[in-house]
Amino acid sequence: MALFPANNTSLVLEEYVTNTTLSFQINENLVVLLPDSLVYFYHFCVTYVTFIIWIIAFPSNILIIIILTKKKHITSSTCVYFLSLACADLCVNFRTLNFWLVRTKQVTYTTDFECQIEKGYPLLGMLASSWTLATISSERMLCVAIPYKMKDVCTTTLARAVVIVIWSISLTIAIMNGWFHRMGVTDCELKYDHRDIFINHIAYLDYFLDVVIPFFIIFVNSVITLIRLRYWKTSTYTSPKAFGKSVTVLVLCVNTIFFITQVPYGIVYLVQHVTADSASELRMLYLHYLEGILLVLKYVNYSVNFYIYFMTASKFRKETRDVLFVCKNRVLTLCSRSKCCQQ
Repeated sequence: MALFPANNTSLVLEEYVTNTTLSFQINENLVVLLPDSLVYFYHFCVTYVTFIIWIIAFPSNILIIIILTKKKHITSSTCVYFLSLACADLCVNFRTLNFWLVRTKQVTYTTDFECQIEKGYPLLGMLASSWTLATISSERMLCVAIPYKMKDVCTTTLARAVVIVIWSISLTIAIMNGWFHRMGVTDCELKYDHRDIFINHIAYLDYFLDVVIPFFIIFVNSVITLIRLRYWKTSTYTSPKAFGKSVTVLVLCVNTIFFITQVPYGIVYLVQHVTADSASELRMLYLHYLEGILLVLKYVNYSVNFYIYFMTASKFRKETRDVLFVCKNRVLTLCSRSKCCQQ
């Protein structure tokens, strides 16, 4: 029984876009040749870690959205971008839950529409998150590089327009990716008539838009920001308040998490693509398990922003306490009313 089709490159590209491997039959005879620690760790990540990530991420991103939708924050371009980032991360959080449900075989797909949602939806949140973070890092770089001109450059109107463009492009690409898929005999598959177009063009486009281009934008902006921060620290001139040092440090922390969680998955994908034609079936299976583990790590990127904000920004901690205090009072009020009604 063949584990992989003749063209391994096609398999790798297709699997990247679906953000899930295991779209093929596993040869159990080859699985037993893999290190036991790798297989056990893979199943542990898929079965337990993914669900824990969702439990941690879902309420925290909702809390971010509640805080940033207050009237006093809507007038800030930075808050507009952070709100977009929280919404994108929340979209990926739903994908994380779906990933766990599918991998633990609690959910199956039976129609073309369900299959198209499954294959297209993940890119909506991931693209929106990557490009929103790239935009935030660009804004922070400008705030440090030209702090006295920021009020004229980074306006709320411009921020809202950029966010609309990011989400529009992300939605278009997500719908396009979903359209190329259909329900097969047992699983989602590419439409046969458009398979070559998708593998040779669309898959590359998705990879560069989701990983490569945002990585270089965020990396370059982070380096420039660090250099300028060092300049203001050692300069004899007074550090301007306009660039918001605390927010800049917060963004650098978020960028660091992005590098740690996204880069390994991108590297494994690149290795799969480069060695696909010459690699053995056992090696491809090994990379498959490793990719699944790193995909779970990738989901961490969309779950920890709340905790970074909470640790690095005192104002955010105060806003969080205020929101939780209001929620607590409302819960107590409802409980007291329900007791009165029962009496």
